[in-house]
Amino acid sequence: MKHSWIHLTSIQVGGSICLPVIMIGHLLCQHYGLWASLLAIMAGNLILLAIGLVSTSMGAKSKKSTVEHASLYFGEQGSLLFALLMVICLLGWFAIQLNSMIMVMQEWGFANGYVLTVVIGALITCLVMYGLTQMARMANVCAPLLLVTLGYALYMAPIPDSFGIDNAAFKWEGISLVMATSIATVIDLPNFFRYARSQRDGIVSSILLFGIATPLIEGIGVYLAYSLPNLSLMEALHTSETGAIGIISGLFLLCGGWITNNANLFSASVSAEKLLPKLSEAKRVALLGVVAILIALTNPAGYLEEIVNGMGIAVGSMGGVIITGHLLGVSNRHSFLSYPLCWICGVLMGYVALLTGIALLDAFLVASLMTGLKQIIETRRIYATDL
Repeated sequence: MKHSWIHLTSIQVGGSICLPVIMIGHLLCQHYGLWASLLAIMAGNLILLAIGLVSTSMGAKSKKSTVEHASLYFGEQGSLLFALLMVICLLGWFAIQLNSMIMVMQEWGFANGYVLTVVIGALITCLVMYGLTQMARMANVCAPLLLVTLGYALYMAPIPDSFGIDNAAFKWEGISLVMATSIATVIDLPNFFRYARSQRDGIVSSILLFGIATPLIEGIGVYLAYSLPNLSLMEALHTSETGAIGIISGLFLLCGGWITNNANLFSASVSAEKLLPKLSEAKRVALLGVVAILIALTNPAGYLEEIVNGMGIAVGSMGGVIITGHLLGVSNRHSFLSYPLCWICGVLMGYVALLTGIALLDAFLVASLMTGLKQIIETRRIYATDL
């Protein structure tokens, strides 16, 4: 079934209106101050949008999944590594989001987080087993409601006395964290946008997602941290209040987490198709849901920044190879460079961050440059042979 930009955007934007994305903005403001955080959000999402437009085009034109694209550059064995990396990353995000949902429920007085994790995780898994259409219907209902919660939180937040330039120095790590939050979503866009009604639908959806929705949600987290510096994020969102407001705010955040994890688990199932070819889609979803719940029981949300950056560098480097290879064309001629080597170089450079100072961007750029160099070398060899 083909989906319009409205359906595609509702799924992706519904996934952006979630506690971890708001938490990233809140965390940025606590570390770097108001204006440095907003600059990091704008710059990081602009880079993500540029990469996302290429990724969208890949999926909308070829109708291939992300892992199928990876197999063109890394071969069958290498694509298994890519699939495993994407599955780990997506299940990690599922677990972080599930932890956030449990935080909301614990604000209401539910004490046993382990039981809640298993029950909520199982319910999400069951819905995803019904497929993308049911996910879109749920997103269409919940996404507008989620905006109400954020709107109320902004309305109730006091206006700061001053929006002057703060003393916090700008740090490139802020851009890296913003990019790491969504890089897996960007690289994974072909899994969703291969179902786009047209390439235009996919492009419009990408612009709305990375040009407007994601920076806006992260920006709300920044504002709440700046306006209410002495309150936790959960307190700023009014989930701890008694009465209707606390219940409504909590329910809307739970809906956002649910939509996000629908997309995470669906994408993980698509990526795992090569790893588990003998299992049906429903069985893959069920198995991955169990694994994600087990990861969530270890509370990965407690190490959000470290986990997000680590996953982002690995996925971003591989994305650089795939997207650059797509733009320049696949070349499997033998040379001292190989696509896996380009990926490894990107990962290593990401961890030292010597090029731009932005770890994830360094990983992506170095992998892209190495892939381009491979193409130039092999093109010149072909030209020399023809002469």
